[in-house]
Amino acid sequence: MGGWIIIYGFFQVFAPLLRKVWGKNNSPSKTTVQFWGLILTVIPLFIAGALNGDKSLGPVIIIGLIIFGFIFAMNSSTHSYLILAYSDNEKVSLNVGYYYMANAAGRLFGTLLSGLLFMLGKNATIGMQYCLYTSSILIFIAWLTSSKLPSYSSNSIN
Repeated sequence: MGGWIIIYGFFQVFAPLLRKVWGKNNSPSKTTVQFWGLILTVIPLFIAGALNGDKSLGPVIIIGLIIFGFIFAMNSSTHSYLILAYSDNEKVSLNVGYYYMANAAGRLFGTLLSGLLFMLGKNATIGMQYCLYTSSILIFIAWLTSSKLPSYSSNSIN
């Protein structure tokens, strides 16, 4: 678990550098969130589909989660930037606080929901698939919601 956190943090810290390496010199925007969110939506579907075969479940889950973690870190780094970009100077700490509070509530809800879904499966594989399919649905809803984000000019950021 410690290794996962370190690697995730590494990707999140280097996300802006990776964007520059990929030729993205502009600031992240609404379309950046939508791009990473759409990719993030399909990864759990691929993992769940791979669990249907006679493959060893361990490598499928580990490799899938590593890919998911990388994409999630890129998306999370964009969210962290945008929460500041959308905030007025007077409300930055309040908005960041709401962001982290919503993040914590989402993690709690996700943990409880995934435990329930896993237990509803007839076996561990089906329980894991329930979790992954639900994850994709919730990420897709977040992706749809992100289309409502207002546009902003990166020049207006203080």
